[in-house]
Amino acid sequence: MERIAVEELGDKLQSYLRKAADGASFEIVDQERTLAVLGPPVEEQAAWRELVERGVVIPAEEPGLPLESASMPADQSRPASALLEQLRGERL
Repeated sequence: MERIAVEELGDKLQSYLRKAADGASFEIVDQERTLAVLGPPVEEQAAWRELVERGVVIPAEEPGLPLESASMPADQSRPASALLEQLRGERL
């Protein structure tokens, strides 16, 4: 991957954007420290859609609660290992 200094990117931004749109990737650096990577657009949901299409993942029919809202109170009367065994037994 080609490395480009921030100053050079600023001077030739349009050129690098065209190259990125055509599939090239560039590492943007400032004093040898990588700040960002410029490259072609990536479809964020591609991996998710592939898993759904293969039947590995079944998407929710309705949106659920955020994870923070769905937490259970901690049961401190027994060790965590005993609670895990109980939960595993309930699934089988």
